[in-house]
Amino acid sequence: MKTGMLVAMVLAAAVNQSAMAQNAEKKDPNVLLAAEIAAQPNISYAADAIRQLRPKFLRYAERLRSPATGDDTKGPVLYVDECKECGGGLVELGRIKVSEIVEIKFVDPSKAMALYGDDHRNGAIFITTISRQAKP
Repeated sequence: MKTGMLVAMVLAAAVNQSAMAQNAEKKDPNVLLAAEIAAQPNISYAADAIRQLRPKFLRYAERLRSPATGDDTKGPVLYVDECKECGGGLVELGRIKVSEIVEIKFVDPSKAMALYGDDHRNGAIFITTISRQAKP
């Protein structure tokens, strides 16, 4: 009887390990990791990485016409190392070097509004950099 339980536990562990391996192989379409970015030539900044590898992150961006400023883009709210719109919103994507990026994560509009409020109606982009990851 104990042998049967042991066999069942070993089989369950093997199935669980197999499922974990399959899940690890699946890419989350809402996450862009440094390794995937580094594998692509000619990507220097976060904006390039998103445009080339995950353009859907910006599909909710709206073009707004302002008489005072001309064209302006209102898109997902940007968080860099958990700081909301540090340095200038989506413009900041063109300043963050890919060598500094650990992860870029997109939260779709419905989830972002539920979690963070109405100003996130176009979603949210979270960028984790090496400097943030190094902090305890």
